[in-house]
Amino acid sequence: MRVLVGMSGGVDSSLAAALAKKAGHEVMGVTMQLTRKEQLNLPGFIDHGSFEEAHDAELVAQKIGIRFECWDMSEVYKERVVMHFIREYARGSTPNPCVACNENVKFAALVAKARSLEFDKICTGHYARVINTELHRAVDLQKDQSYFVASMLPEVVKYCYFPLGEFANKKLVRAEAKKRGFATHNKKDSADICFLEKKAMRAFLQASLGDNYRGNIVDPDGNILGEHAGFWNFTVGQRQGLDLKTPAKDGRARFVISINPKTHEVVVGPKEALLRREILLEDIRIFDASLLDNSARNNTRTVELRGQIRAHGEALLGVLELQNNKAKFRTSGTTTAFEAVARGQSFVGYDAQSNLRVLLKATIQSS
Repeated sequence: MRVLVGMSGGVDSSLAAALAKKAGHEVMGVTMQLTRKEQLNLPGFIDHGSFEEAHDAELVAQKIGIRFECWDMSEVYKERVVMHFIREYARGSTPNPCVACNENVKFAALVAKARSLEFDKICTGHYARVINTELHRAVDLQKDQSYFVASMLPEVVKYCYFPLGEFANKKLVRAEAKKRGFATHNKKDSADICFLEKKAMRAFLQASLGDNYRGNIVDPDGNILGEHAGFWNFTVGQRQGLDLKTPAKDGRARFVISINPKTHEVVVGPKEALLRREILLEDIRIFDASLLDNSARNNTRTVELRGQIRAHGEALLGVLELQNNKAKFRTSGTTTAFEAVARGQSFVGYDAQSNLRVLLKATIQSS
């Protein structure tokens, strides 16, 4: 089998490449140049997929004994990840660039290019598993990345190979990489937004969006409590940075509970106002073929599953009502609820029994 391995220069993808080679496959490694600093003259914008990262990956490839190439994917990344990030903040949403990258670059553009070169599979260092062409959580639930991986198109799953999904913990991954003599064995995991310098997001968005998004901070009744310099500065659940001069009458802390991009209002309220038992979903992607049954009454299907709205958040049991490309999910019981549900977040549904198999992925429309 011919396997193309996406190599970031980190420990995970290094070991994934080695394991693919050990399994007897014909392997080629590739590092993707995702951004070039000269593309956008904006504060904090940096190279991602840099010379240093490519060099580290190439050294590993040489040690393993596989071909290696560096591909420029910066144009598709700029449009489908970076510009998408800016556009979503302008809509009052809370986008996750890792989700957009996995969807549009790592599991769309990369798969398409791999297939055009007649590779059978793509392999990455993600912590997830493909079992009988079904997408599952990794064995190590602390490192599980199925929430991000579920952003791929369902038909792409059969082309994916995730050898790290079977590891019990990250220590074992680092130990295996060290045993093979990889200099990347103790390299730190990536964090924050990969195309921005640390703490640069506000300056980046300010330069991108300007002063056209100013407005008022209001309470749930519409009373004006203050002004803000741009609603993109806020996300649902935020407590810090509100800069309100008048405290709440009951003296309790206030949180951002919603953002209205039409009126530019940022609504704040008590913490309990962040709780949601029901959320509306759009852009549904079905991973379980049984949910595609169109024989249901009024073409509406109802299924019990566990819904998750953050990468490492709790998956809550509930009922999904699915109709065409829209859905509504309601948690079970009277006390179970999601906290700080934001428009634009990804929703991933897992099977109710084991909470391991991905059934669908969607985008939160409203709450």
